[in-house]
Amino acid sequence: MHVPFYATDSALPGSKLIIDENNNPVYQGLVTVPFVVYIPHSCANGTHTPCPIVNYGHGIFSSRFEVCQRARRQRDAKNFTTDVH
Repeated sequence: MHVPFYATDSALPGSKLIIDENNNPVYQGLVTVPFVVYIPHSCANGTHTPCPIVNYGHGIFSSRFEVCQRARRQRDAKNFTTDVH
């Protein structure tokens, strides 16, 4: 997925926000970022509709698998199918 970034080092961990003299972020271009999509089996196989969409901005302080790690602690991960990019 391509997203805009406003930080040093192509928005890699440890990057710093680049701001102009008016304290506005400065567009640096597009960067390709990996992402994870979790789809409950009941949504994937059509047994549950409609299926709500939840967008979780993960990875800022951890990794893109942050949600999965937490979900595994809270419930059985076999209830989800994963698409990793």
